Amino acid sequence: MIKHVLAPLDGSVLAESVLPHIMSISLVLNAQVSLLHVIERNDKDWAHAIDPIDWHVRKDKAKKYIEEKAKPFIKKGLKVHTILKEGNPAEHIINYTYENDVDLVIMSSHGQSGISDWNIGSVVQKVMMGIPCSTLLVRASHTEEQVECLKYKTIFIGLDCSPQAEFVLPLAGSIAEHYKAKLVLGTVIKKVELLNHL
Repeated sequence: MIKHVLAPLDGSVLAESVLPHIMSISLVLNAQVSLLHVIERNDKDWAHAIDPIDWHVRKDKAKKYIEEKAKPFIKKGLKVHTILKEGNPAEHIINYTYENDVDLVIMSSHGQSGISDWNIGSVVQKVMMGIPCSTLLVRASHTEEQVECLKYKTIFIGLDCSPQAEFVLPLAGSIAEHYKAKLVLGTVIKKVELLNHL
């Protein structure tokens, strides 16, 4: 069962699209929530020495940001851990999942770099390829939402008859039962072509 949920946040409204989902799922599972923010070096930082005052200001701002995002979870009685790292976001997210027994990573499809023609951002791609646990990908939204529980009405599960796909069924069932949501299971089968033997 899922006991530890990780949410990487980059400070953007797009990345924060995951927060209501994390709240809803973590409350059902009584899971620990880890909110991770990675401070990246700016492109200009690579060309010049880093201004220590600017760096401390950015770090302090990031610390306040991640602590602010934890408050709604604390108010709901969930165990929340805030993590602040410096460097490459994908590397820190992947390392954190390995080092802290994360069961589920909930990420927004896009973050600070904005919505692009690609279905998911580059950090998301790297993380999904590198982590050892399940991932829930939330479509990024420009709408700033209050962090409240979502009341799921319908949950669709796409299945391909593999054990990996079926792994999500107990979790989806628990969430559907808790929110009295309809659980829809779907699969796509190849059209069988009959050979003409005449």
